[in-house]
Amino acid sequence: MKPLFLASLFGKRDMVTYLYDESQELAAMEDQDEVYDSLLAAKDAKRGEEGKPIALNDVIAEALDEIETQEVNVEILDGVGDGV
Repeated sequence: MKPLFLASLFGKRDMVTYLYDESQELAAMEDQDEVYDSLLAAKDAKRGEEGKPIALNDVIAEALDEIETQEVNVEILDGVGDGV
């Protein structure tokens, strides 16, 4: 089963085809546990992809804080040099 986030990269027609193929694959599964496990795996994959932008935002926020701290340090050092 392809991850759902890849399907979102395709056009609307390709997405319909993808969903149809997935539904056919699920219909062909005889074991209900296998269907359930496949749906849980797809849900987990989607949740994992949704978490990536949040983690990236956290990294960016930390980097911006570090940059701000460094800018303040540079201003302090520049101020110390003005008096000499």
